[in-house]
Amino acid sequence: MPFSSPNFETAVHHHQTGRIDQAIDTCRRILKSDPADAEVWHLYGLICWHIGRVHEAVELLGQAIELNPTKAAFHNSLGLVYVSQNRHR
Repeated sequence: MPFSSPNFETAVHHHQTGRIDQAIDTCRRILKSDPADAEVWHLYGLICWHIGRVHEAVELLGQAIELNPTKAAFHNSLGLVYVSQNRHR
């Protein structure tokens, strides 16, 4: 498992406790300082999917996949978004 920063854990905690705006803000702050953090792109994409921002979720999950194409969980998440929308690639 890759190293998780305290900021990432904070974003996860905000998401899990329903503080969506804070979770998104934390993800954006992390990505501003480290735009190559695929785990944060993935989390941000999942958050957007859970709040119905599907188009944005697809883009964010795609960015995670671009940064780490071998991570199966990223592909799985994108597939779940497509299935939830009755879209199949």
